[in-house]
Amino acid sequence: MKSKTKNLKILALILLTSTLLIIGSGAASVKAATEPTVYVYNSQGGDIAANGTQLTPSTNYNYTDGDTVNYTPVPGTGFAFLCWDWLGTATPVTSTSNTLTETLSASDACAIQALFVPISNATQTATGSGSASVTTLLSAGGTTSPSGGSGSAQYTNYTIGSSASFTATASSDFKFLYWLVVSAQGRSYYTTSNIDLAIPTSAIAVQAFFVPTASTVTIPEFSSIIVAVLAVALTVSAIGTVAYKRSKK
Repeated sequence: MKSKTKNLKILALILLTSTLLIIGSGAASVKAATEPTVYVYNSQGGDIAANGTQLTPSTNYNYTDGDTVNYTPVPGTGFAFLCWDWLGTATPVTSTSNTLTETLSASDACAIQALFVPISNATQTATGSGSASVTTLLSAGGTTSPSGGSGSAQYTNYTIGSSASFTATASSDFKFLYWLVVSAQGRSYYTTSNIDLAIPTSAIAVQAFFVPTASTVTIPEFSSIIVAVLAVALTVSAIGTVAYKRSKK
């Protein structure tokens, strides 16, 4: 009888332990579902660092409720930092501060993009034959035609020297700022949303950038030296972006 009672107690203890483990597991799942996330857009011309660690573009990062994150720009060679696009639970905002500090709350699904501009515009050459690869990069705040695809980038071959038209259209709460074109021949940007580009001999990457409607950010004034460069015909290429999509895990 004592042995039977002892076995029942052991069985009850096992059942209680299993119940606690199941409850604990469920609580962990709920917590994971409400962790704040930040999507890092590809930022042509540079990268983004968070608390000193460089981030991987086109990646979602998970944080803990209450985390404070200091974002800093990492400009590439020949580029200067312009501003931040921060897309949170409220209206999207722009900041020109070198360090963007954000405190994240549970269930936040945010996105960040750093905008960079060339230190000087470059002349590119469209002569030659064959085809050149164009990398279309996505961007927060708008769409392009042709489209930037459904992933972080889309790759398309164009005939060298051919003319291609590209159009950038801002989404709600955003306005177009500039197109950025980068190739082995140099860097350049365009401030008109509709552009006709001659495809150059080298592979290129192009991206359209948008900022919130209320933003007062503008393209820096050119120096007199750079104005002389602009007098030369710029022949360049291709495209970039897609509307910002808030992604939740």
